[in-house]
Amino acid sequence: MIEAGSVVVIALSGPREKYWGRLVALTAVGVQVHGLDLHNVIEWARQIARQEPVPMALGTVFFPLSRVEKIMLDEDAPSAPSILSQVRRLMGSELDDHLKL
Repeated sequence: MIEAGSVVVIALSGPREKYWGRLVALTAVGVQVHGLDLHNVIEWARQIARQEPVPMALGTVFFPLSRVEKIMLDEDAPSAPSILSQVRRLMGSELDDHLKL
């Protein structure tokens, strides 16, 4: 079930992009998530693993529902690990250790 606190991937339109992070709120007007653009997630995890002094920052953003095409729960599949599992492996720690919520 997708609910506040879930790690999700949000597919957006206008412009087309994907965002990954922890779902803060899902309402009739939009989606609030704490995370970053999907293209930057692996590099962010690598920065954490390298213990860089100022790693790429996660942010809390709001997307109006008119831009949201779909919201997918980030979960392991039989043929591929979730993004969250990949991030945990790269960082060597839990996601909650790096989220500032």
